[in-house]
Amino acid sequence: MELTAPYMHDGSVSTLRGVIDLYDAGGGQQRPRSPLLRKLSLTEREKSDLVAFLESLTGTVEKMETQTASR
Repeated sequence: MELTAPYMHDGSVSTLRGVIDLYDAGGGQQRPRSPLLRKLSLTEREKSDLVAFLESLTGTVEKMETQTASR
């Protein structure tokens, strides 16, 4: 997650914290915007915790060796 910046469909947000701030504010100014988006009123601690959680999803994937079935 952390390694896939920039974020959003148009690449307009460069950090995970920026994404969280955008959603916390109720979304961007672009229209049309879903009526389901609303301000979240997150605390600074909640925002920091969300960033830490999202960063924890970053990891490495081991390459798996596979055998081809012989017929």
